Amino acid sequence: MEERFKNIIQMIKESDADFVCLQEVIAPFFEKLVQNEYIRDHYYFSGNTITDYGLLILTKWPWYFYDYQYKNTWMDRGFLAAETVLNGKPFVVGTTHLESLDNKKKRKEQMEFVQSKLLKDRDAVFMGDLNFDLNWKDEGENLDSKNFMDLWTELKDKTEEGFTMNGTTRSKPCLLYTS
Repeated sequence: MEERFKNIIQMIKESDADFVCLQEVIAPFFEKLVQNEYIRDHYYFSGNTITDYGLLILTKWPWYFYDYQYKNTWMDRGFLAAETVLNGKPFVVGTTHLESLDNKKKRKEQMEFVQSKLLKDRDAVFMGDLNFDLNWKDEGENLDSKNFMDLWTELKDKTEEGFTMNGTTRSKPCLLYTS
């Protein structure tokens, strides 16, 4: 974990990101973040309780944070959002970790909840471990492509497959934007 932690801190420093969304945060990793002087000096923590494989948002400014647990989860999954007002309109940064394994129906229900209840009528940046590739038959249709675009696909190196785990059965990272 030590090498991974150092790499993540270095990426955060180099990117000078206004917000950082993390999934699969475990308590020892969270404790290291809290103890890290750079993170403490530059970011606000979302303030939600970290359990096994939790969600965390770091922001440079104080925002309102909302922590939602999915009702249909077997894996204690949820959606974490940071909300503020920009140019007189609500703006949300959200992250999720959707159900994994052979739980296509649950992922669909979770995506519908996020899109219809949490991000509706707001400008938003939404990212997370979706546990599906937008190009997968059936699962890619879970995302309202009229309102969202996959920025990972748009911005990544076109020669890179971009799987989060080696192999063709694992999902790609996904960063979505709506306006």
